[in-house]
Amino acid sequence: MTANAAPPPTSFRTVLRHASIYSLGTVGIRIGGLFLVPLYTHNLTPAEYGIMEYLDLISVFIAMLFSLGLASAIYRYYYGAADEAGRRTVVATTFLTTLVVSAAVTGAMLLLAPTIADRFFHDPIFHRYLTILFVGFAFNAIAEFGMT
Repeated sequence: MTANAAPPPTSFRTVLRHASIYSLGTVGIRIGGLFLVPLYTHNLTPAEYGIMEYLDLISVFIAMLFSLGLASAIYRYYYGAADEAGRRTVVATTFLTTLVVSAAVTGAMLLLAPTIADRFFHDPIFHRYLTILFVGFAFNAIAEFGMT
């Protein structure tokens, strides 16, 4: 394919098929969460469930704050690249940036975890929960790159 050639037209059916495949993952996660509610309510007190939701909210906030819009950027620059070498450069650069940012943010958050546990939760046990949460952030950022 030359740089000036237009990409082949995409049919509505193809777009719908791809969208439904991605939607299955999102719907599957929600259905799984729904099936876990009885397990949560049986094994967790309302306070523990609230803590779990609060930690989830922190996780979402950190992910939004430090994702840097790389998912959107990779689409723009990948398809804007003139050739395959340019596309590989975009993917490699984005992956390296994802690794560096997720490692730096995770490292900083792990250092701040005792302070956060003390100041916001007033209980040192939350240090352990925050550690798990922040390490999970690093893996989630890399997984998100793979999904993109």
